[in-house]
Amino acid sequence: MKSARVYPCAALLSRGDLRDVQYAAPTTTPIPRKFSLRDSQSHVIDQDGMPICVACAICAIAESQPFFDGVDLSECWVYERRANSGRGMELRDALKIMKKQGTCVNACFPISNKCLQKLCSPARMNKEAEQYRIGSYHRVYYDLPGTMFANKLPVFAAVPVYDASWRSDGKIKMPSGKFLGYHAIVITGYDLDNKVFEFKNSWGDDWGDDGYGTLPLSYPVPEAWIVKPKEHEPQPEPEKAVTITSYKVVKSFFGARLILNIESSQEFKMSVQPSVFPFPRYIHKGSNTVAVYVPYKFNHVTHLMFMFKGRSGAEIIFVRLFEVTAKLS
Repeated sequence: MKSARVYPCAALLSRGDLRDVQYAAPTTTPIPRKFSLRDSQSHVIDQDGMPICVACAICAIAESQPFFDGVDLSECWVYERRANSGRGMELRDALKIMKKQGTCVNACFPISNKCLQKLCSPARMNKEAEQYRIGSYHRVYYDLPGTMFANKLPVFAAVPVYDASWRSDGKIKMPSGKFLGYHAIVITGYDLDNKVFEFKNSWGDDWGDDGYGTLPLSYPVPEAWIVKPKEHEPQPEPEKAVTITSYKVVKSFFGARLILNIESSQEFKMSVQPSVFPFPRYIHKGSNTVAVYVPYKFNHVTHLMFMFKGRSGAEIIFVRLFEVTAKLS
């Protein structure tokens, strides 16, 4: 018999932060009609009524391939270190903890004891946590199917829960009924023909399809992140690392919108000066199409400084001249 329970929904939407790196979707390429990462995920856990869905979801990602496959990580460790003193946790907070501190194994701080009992010394847990840290993470605002397929990685997300929409069989309908709060999940795939996302839940394997459910593609997803494994990044050769292959300037309410086609040999954070919105863009390895907004003047030649910073600290800076004329398209 499938579980009919709905646990407390304690995911807190992350507050705005201009330092967030936004994912720049790859140039348009066909994606398969159906895609799933379910086979590369760890076992489904049961948060057992505790408000720890955010910690459960980020640990589920870290336990999957190509992260720490087969390692049972402690959700309690992550939740205990949250910045929020009350109930619940922001997704960005969990990402920061997993990137900077990591988490120990579940055997040291088990979820089975309601996060009340630590079975290892603090020194051991701190040392162990350093081994299980994630790499970079990037916020995704659109094209979740394309993002998953391009990266071959699941999506860390928060979704609203409504009492009439969330069913015990895991087949979630469009929002209806009473709003219960936000819940953190791991989106593991999509099916364009049936118009659904596949997701991993943390309400036990007796919920839904052995712990998995589906959401309509049009279901609201107010917060989503792509998370990458921690890896060594070699120093790039500056003259070969980044190339702006072409660009187009169009008129915009915010000034001039500069659409760039960029080829990159590795992952970078790109920032531009001067810029209307000075937050960085995420550049992935390969082809990218990125839009930036710059101050606009008729028949004016604008000097723009582009800065590309790699995770290893390698930085590339160069200046390009863009003539922003009255004949904007």
